[in-house]
Amino acid sequence: MAACALVLIHSSVSFGQEATPEQAPKLQFRVLQTRRISLGNRSVIFNRVAPPVLPKKPLVSAPLVATPTAGELKALEEMQAKQVQKKQEALFISATVFNNAVTELYWTYDGRQCHAFSNINFNYFGGVTEFEANDTVYWLLMAIMNDQVASGDATKQAGAAAATPARQAKEIPALSEFSPRRSEYLVVEGEGEPLPDEAFAGIEALHVYFDANRPRLIEESVKRDAAQLAQEQWLKDHPPVPKDTVINFWPIKSRVYGNAPQAEEKK
Repeated sequence: MAACALVLIHSSVSFGQEATPEQAPKLQFRVLQTRRISLGNRSVIFNRVAPPVLPKKPLVSAPLVATPTAGELKALEEMQAKQVQKKQEALFISATVFNNAVTELYWTYDGRQCHAFSNINFNYFGGVTEFEANDTVYWLLMAIMNDQVASGDATKQAGAAAATPARQAKEIPALSEFSPRRSEYLVVEGEGEPLPDEAFAGIEALHVYFDANRPRLIEESVKRDAAQLAQEQWLKDHPPVPKDTVINFWPIKSRVYGNAPQAEEKK
């Protein structure tokens, strides 16, 4: 087989954003042979081209960095000192939000699975990557799913059970079973020894954080949802137009091609 160099010129789908001059390909190709494959509403075009002269990579000067002010330096030092004093922990959570109200939570502690339900709509944490407790900085990593259950039906299969088909349907607590004044979680007891309090430290800190920042978190979540709906509507009103995919390639010197490409280019 002969070795080839490939250059993909046009992506097959455009999402309404035209390429800027900086993004446009700068290589000039001399086409020697073309083959077009029709895919219905677009085509894939293979061009065998003469080996092009590749542009030299320009020297890039280092960007100028503004000198921080004394106030900025002090704030940075205080932040670094604060983080050094606190523990750093990662909090991995699998969350399924039912009816935009009750959230089912799974996480692990010391190799054991923890399970609880919360009266927080965990979609509100969509923009949160870290938060602080009294002595710990938590890095929040979540997989959030959403599901709906029929009103009055308390034994629907949870969305998180999709990965375990043999799991039995279970009761999802109603919002009225939680405190109406603050965020709260209800632990689902499992088999084996009871979990220690440390297993719930991160979840407890997350609920305290939500109560302290509830208005801001809800407002930011509403803005994210509105932006997503606007983007989806824009795509409906401006559906992407499929474009042809153009692939330019040239053989690299090998036992099959020898010096053929270089000889062709001199003609």
